[in-house]
Amino acid sequence: MNRDGALNVVISRGVANVPLGNGNGTFQVGSDLPYLVQNGEHFFQYTVTLGDVNNDGSLDIVTGHNRGAHVYLNHGDGTFAADRLLSWALQLPETGRSHSET
Repeated sequence: MNRDGALNVVISRGVANVPLGNGNGTFQVGSDLPYLVQNGEHFFQYTVTLGDVNNDGSLDIVTGHNRGAHVYLNHGDGTFAADRLLSWALQLPETGRSHSET
């Protein structure tokens, strides 16, 4: 996560947390990634995956919950840009026919 060659960990316990590795099997105290609060509703992160979302060579964090996903872009030094909410949306193709037509 910070390009120092040491393994790091990403933990999700409602809020994603990133303890950076020291390279000797120990870890620093992690920083919580902020979660979205919208209209007073908290969107806690339930799943976490890593990937280079913006193709800059750094692993970014994507967290998911029941309303969508949050993307945290990695600055390459173990810090992350503010999250972006991607909402789940079901889009059905337009057929021009009603359900009763055959």
